[in-house]
Amino acid sequence: MLDRAAAADLPPLLVGDVADPTVLDAALAGVDTVVHLAGNPSPKATYAEVRSPNLDGTAELLAAAVRHRVRRVVLASSNRVVEAASPLRGAGPGRPLRPDDPVAPDSPYGASKAFGEALASYHAHAHHLSTVSLRLGSVDAGPEPAFDDKPRAWALWLSRRDLAGLVRAAIEAEVAGHAVVFGSSANTRRWWDLSAAADVLGYTPVDDSERLLHDRHTAALVPPAVPYRLPWGERLRLLRPDAGRAFLVALGQSGFWLGTGTTRLAIDPFLTDYPDRLQPPLLEAADLPVDHVLVTHTHRDHLDAPALRDLTAADPAVRLVGPPTVTARLAELGIDPARLTTLLPGQRTSCGDVEVLAVPARHRPTTPDAQGYLLTTAAWRLFHTGDTELDPCLDDAGRHRPGVLVVPINGRKGNMTAEQAADLTARLGVPVVVPMHYGCLQPVDDLLDRFLAARAAVAPSSRVALMDPGSIARLPFPGPA
Repeated sequence: MLDRAAAADLPPLLVGDVADPTVLDAALAGVDTVVHLAGNPSPKATYAEVRSPNLDGTAELLAAAVRHRVRRVVLASSNRVVEAASPLRGAGPGRPLRPDDPVAPDSPYGASKAFGEALASYHAHAHHLSTVSLRLGSVDAGPEPAFDDKPRAWALWLSRRDLAGLVRAAIEAEVAGHAVVFGSSANTRRWWDLSAAADVLGYTPVDDSERLLHDRHTAALVPPAVPYRLPWGERLRLLRPDAGRAFLVALGQSGFWLGTGTTRLAIDPFLTDYPDRLQPPLLEAADLPVDHVLVTHTHRDHLDAPALRDLTAADPAVRLVGPPTVTARLAELGIDPARLTTLLPGQRTSCGDVEVLAVPARHRPTTPDAQGYLLTTAAWRLFHTGDTELDPCLDDAGRHRPGVLVVPINGRKGNMTAEQAADLTARLGVPVVVPMHYGCLQPVDDLLDRFLAARAAVAPSSRVALMDPGSIARLPFPGPA
């Protein structure tokens, strides 16, 4: 090990400057592989401050590696090489960044790391030195990332366990020439494409900042909405829950997207930009990654005809489920009846690893077969009531003991009031309730305040998960705070 100063808690070191050829010749004698971590890591450093450790030091290290016929040099590059293309800055290509995208450093430090990558590539081609540049994410001093007011950490966190796995993979992999890969944990909210690290190095990260983020928000249940601008279709494709878990994403109005490890399912996706919308759609329907769509009834904010036409045209494998009036309307839209499943209350169907049970609802005379859905896996159970008034027909869902209730609170046009929704929460005894059907076509006004007050009075043991469009929750929800 080579460092500028000895440390009491580390193995014996060779002390010296990485920019000194004499020191490097002593350090590299008989060495097969070099992991180059030395440098000034501050994104606030000036060019003068990074020149010697980052530019001169890297140049001398690579030259010494050639002299000593080193097999492999692994360079610690940085996320700062492409930070100016970060979605946090409203830049970038509108998809996860790939290693072959143009470099976009945000500082002299970032530029110095881009220089190191270029120099490594030069030596790989000119001197047949095998080199790997690791664009490392955010490595914190502790075992967990510092989440507070630090959205970059959600995306770029690299756990110490995954860092060790990445460096080990970079040392052991067969790499001819020069390879550049991104190195982060398998973060749900990442904006990097890790496929090159998997293909070239065989790197498989195991940690995910999303797990820690959810664990830290047990009181609010739902962590802050994703703050960066990666398109929502890409974000949903990145969601990869642990085995037995799922991610629930609010689409607005009564719409939700749910992803397990193998199945992507949407309920009432309302994604057309109608003039009377108070909230814009989260994404275009053709960009929604989904295998199955459940529709509760025929009203346009549930059976969104333009959106479902676009969605089914974009993906011929999508299957749709609904009551008879829904499937009849979908067939009228030109959707192949072979893609439609008609479900009546009490009937079941399987959507991948999710079992779907149709549950009766009482909405309006114009929608006599409106219904809700009970979704079940081995680990969790969620009851989406659809649009409905408070009615005894909903009580039967309670015997299935759902862990999550998704319920309307707007109190208009055949829907429960905020107080009635709280009453149903108490009657079903659900641990978690998600209020819906507000803010998109109807102002929120005092709906949430009324619901929270009523729920606290009649169902104090149930917790509320407030999910604005774009909120991501992990199922099953965390245990009691």
